[in-house]
Amino acid sequence: MQQDAFLLELNMLRHIDILGYSVLNEPAGHVAAEICDQLDGPQRTSCVFLNPHSVVVARHDPAFRTAVTAASAIFCDGVGLSLASQLLNRREVHRVYGYQFFKALSTELSQRRLGRVFFIGGSAADLAALEAKYRADYPGVRAIASYAPPFRAEFAPAEIADMAARVDASGADVLWIGLGSPKQEKVLHQLMQHCQVSCAAAVGAVFDFYSGKVPHAPRWIRRAGLQWLHRLVLEPRRLWRRTLISMPLFVSQVVWELAVGARR
Repeated sequence: MQQDAFLLELNMLRHIDILGYSVLNEPAGHVAAEICDQLDGPQRTSCVFLNPHSVVVARHDPAFRTAVTAASAIFCDGVGLSLASQLLNRREVHRVYGYQFFKALSTELSQRRLGRVFFIGGSAADLAALEAKYRADYPGVRAIASYAPPFRAEFAPAEIADMAARVDASGADVLWIGLGSPKQEKVLHQLMQHCQVSCAAAVGAVFDFYSGKVPHAPRWIRRAGLQWLHRLVLEPRRLWRRTLISMPLFVSQVVWELAVGARR
């Protein structure tokens, strides 16, 4: 019920349908401000970032699709989904990728001197470095805590309950999850059913980018929507499949939707 209450607030913002997903069509700063306005209330929200690869994965992974569609805010992450919107809807959509939202919400929290923040993902050493940098960059955030879970392809219910207990014990208002997709979206969906955090977001590799463990794409590459190419160059063995396999499948899905729409 609490999540439904926040959905009513988010429904006042603009949305656009892209391939059956109700995507939030607002800039990162606007959404961050709305979340902070409601942070001390009963409302709760969860955020995910949709891209061509996740659209393809969701077609064959019902649990992942459920986790994405259950989120309060689905952002357009990447140029591929943005181009699909232009083709299917004849409308542009605000692109908001995880790092951009992470910075926007963290800045808003710090400026308002709000929020207790919790990080889940990575190693204990990486999280210690992340916390130190976050504390220096966002001194207005009231408290910071973290947890490095064991590496699992999938977490057992008891492990999810343990994570939720850690988050609640910290008194966190904002939860950042960096476990890699599609695992992190499923964990986000489960945690929102077990803990009382006000806002949670599955932000992928943002922890590594923010801490400097992985070089972030230059601004001109980000503006062009080519972060995927930058990451592919950095991590070809890990990311080649999502580029060379998922992208053609995504394009075929967009072409199919165009053909179906033309026949209506």
